[in-house]
Amino acid sequence: MLNNVITIDTLEDAAGKAVFWRGEAYYSNGAVQKIQVIDDNIMARVKGTEIYHVRLWEEDGELMFDCTCPHADDGNFCKHCVAVGLTWLAGITDFNKIEVETDEKLPTDSWQNIRDYLAAQAPETLIKLLLDAAQYDERIYRSLLLKADPPNMNPDTLNTLRKAIKHAIHVDDSDYNDASTLAENINEVIDSLEELLTPNGATTLIELTEYAIERLENIKYEIDDEEGEIISIDERLGELHLQACRLASIDPSALADRLFRLEITLSETANSFDPLTYADVLGETGLQRYRELAEEEWNKAKTAGYHGNRYRIKSIMEALATACGDIEELVAIHATDLSSAYAYLNIAEIWTEAQQPEKALHWAERGLKAFPEKTDSRLRDFLIDAYLKRGRNDEAIQLAWAQFSEVSSLTHYQRLHAVSSAIGVWSEQRERALNYLHDDIIHTASTFSKHKSENATPNYSRRIQIALWEDDLEAAHTAIQQGFCEQNLLIIAAERFSSTRPQDAITIYRQIVPSFIEKTKQSAYEEAIKLLKKIATLMVASNQHQALIEYLNALRIQHKAKRNFIVLLDDLISKTR
Repeated sequence: MLNNVITIDTLEDAAGKAVFWRGEAYYSNGAVQKIQVIDDNIMARVKGTEIYHVRLWEEDGELMFDCTCPHADDGNFCKHCVAVGLTWLAGITDFNKIEVETDEKLPTDSWQNIRDYLAAQAPETLIKLLLDAAQYDERIYRSLLLKADPPNMNPDTLNTLRKAIKHAIHVDDSDYNDASTLAENINEVIDSLEELLTPNGATTLIELTEYAIERLENIKYEIDDEEGEIISIDERLGELHLQACRLASIDPSALADRLFRLEITLSETANSFDPLTYADVLGETGLQRYRELAEEEWNKAKTAGYHGNRYRIKSIMEALATACGDIEELVAIHATDLSSAYAYLNIAEIWTEAQQPEKALHWAERGLKAFPEKTDSRLRDFLIDAYLKRGRNDEAIQLAWAQFSEVSSLTHYQRLHAVSSAIGVWSEQRERALNYLHDDIIHTASTFSKHKSENATPNYSRRIQIALWEDDLEAAHTAIQQGFCEQNLLIIAAERFSSTRPQDAITIYRQIVPSFIEKTKQSAYEEAIKLLKKIATLMVASNQHQALIEYLNALRIQHKAKRNFIVLLDDLISKTR
């Protein structure tokens, strides 16, 4: 049964490509130190940052797994499982290269056998077994240490945990780009810290999670965290910190002091230590203390030469105003920075949420007045909707036109269409917009050509986008004939032409094919073949089989030096004959 569930494909599907590659590296480097097959269970030890124990087995036709690493504890098929699976697969054809131990005399349930053995042992024997295991497994050691000697009673235990955090949250040149290994090490330490999530251990846990979060902040720039593993750890530490605060007997004012310090100093953490997040823990006393600290820093931030984190303190003040429901104060905080049109929109949206539409409109109009040209399109959209609701249709059309005239893109054309259709004037506005777009295309080309010795070809890509959106294939075809068009749009247009205008689709595809062949890359050759297959389908359906053969043979002669392309082309030619 193991043969059916352990294959290269099943291992890669279970782990994902990135983890599979890391597991393959472990396998290639001989990290699997011992592998045993017992009762159709594959068990092995894998050497990583420490020794991990892996078990693979089949259950109801599915590959099941277990590993002592943190990544597997979270339910993930880890790189250690991949390495063991690959090692077992290698043993199918070459048993001498790996150590496989079997014992036909073992009972059918070996785990039950072990359980029965332990149950029969004296306490002294079990203690020795655990102590021996703790010497080789840091997680067992820390777990036993926390149970035997709580860190809030023994500073040595606390120092042991701080050292474990410092050791885990550490990078050097060899760790760069290996966020996965770092994440496994840190998660393992966090597993130990979670044992402190009790009323007696929570105060210590607060201190240790803060220490870990601050250390993590200092190394983030040195890690390539493409898969977000370090961010997940940061979030896990933050959640653990919040839970510990809820359990601990800690003075609300003292908690406010430490939370404010974290919020104002940590800029890269994924966590929030603002008063909203911790409101239930801080209570009125803690919130009041937090506000005193924030207002003191906020007053400093308003002065010239302030060297603190202005953005962070502003965010804290916004959170405090939100927490107490003071909209006027919240608006006043936002109004301290009106350097962009979006800042006005922010305030307008605050008043909208507070169900004060007239105040929202007032701030939005102030923003447009402050930034009348090239303003934020989101501010214009806000005003357009507000004007339509109030029947101020002319003003709504004017703003939609201002957007389209500044950037005559498909998005702004669609917005103009929506506004004009809502008030029943789309027909005339459409003609006006398309005439404007045509003039803009010609003007742009002539402006570009001033710096060249020859005229620039007009770029009709925007017109083609609009035609395809409107399903106006005739207009799209006309625009394609008039000037330049971006390649991706030509491909889309050809796809759309295929059913009703097959010859036009063939012409466009044939126009595009050479550009891929000339790139002289395997991936580009493959794209060219995809287009040629579409051409072949259309030409055969149009009774142009002979013309197709002549076209493909002509390509073969023209590009005979490109051997990789010719191999692909010959295969296509053989299938079309």
